[in-house]
Amino acid sequence: MAHRLVHRAGMLGRLATAWGRSGPDFLIIGAQKCGTTSLYNYLLRHPNVAPASKRSIRFFDYEPNWARGPVWYRSHFPFTPGRRPLTGRPLVGESTPAYLFHPLGGERVQKVAPHARLIVLLRNPVDRAYSHYHHMRRRGREPLGFEEALAREPERLATDRERLSADPGHDPVHLRWHSYLARGHYAEQLQAWLSRMDRSRLHIIVTEELAEDPAEVMAGTHAFLALPPLGLTDYSRFNTGAYEPLAPQVRERVAAYFAPHNRRLADLLGRHPGWDS
Repeated sequence: MAHRLVHRAGMLGRLATAWGRSGPDFLIIGAQKCGTTSLYNYLLRHPNVAPASKRSIRFFDYEPNWARGPVWYRSHFPFTPGRRPLTGRPLVGESTPAYLFHPLGGERVQKVAPHARLIVLLRNPVDRAYSHYHHMRRRGREPLGFEEALAREPERLATDRERLSADPGHDPVHLRWHSYLARGHYAEQLQAWLSRMDRSRLHIIVTEELAEDPAEVMAGTHAFLALPPLGLTDYSRFNTGAYEPLAPQVRERVAAYFAPHNRRLADLLGRHPGWDS
């Protein structure tokens, strides 16, 4: 009880001072299971970056939070009375990897945070889908086997899309939980965001390159955010899961499914990320 009262008092205090809170300067918008937790933690090690009240605020993708409005959202960022110039305070941001995939994500970000810089991580969609599946299994949200879950995905998502189109307040549970293949349609998602904003606002990172050469990728990310260079000594990975490797024949089938989507992404990026090529 005491903990709840302290939490509620803290939230009320943040809401009362939301007028003096700036942010976000950057958003890590996705994709889910692509290393966003690691990237956010690396960014927080920079002396010119300050954390939000929590890593994932889930404002633009979760209907109950979106209904609370922009003042509630701003209350999660540090108090900076007078909205001092960017050079006079640390950068602040959050990481909610579901934003990229949400059908209304780009539109909502454009309304509330039109100047925020956006960072996207993209992982081999085969590995991303399999990791996502095991994440749902661990949480008790997926009773099906991997291949059956992929086969059932279209009908699961169709219901949510229809209801969301008729009622923007609908909570699309299947889109959030069971979109193993759909979240790997990266070009489609990026194009939806780029239809609303300039390409210069998006910084795209290939997850495998972050793992192979984190120093180089972080140097590019710091430059994108106009942060002074900073070399880290530790790039330990966060929020990793352990599970049996995907059977080669299943991997081959899922990779074949993603091949045309990856080609569209390569056209958009101007290079092929090298996944299952």
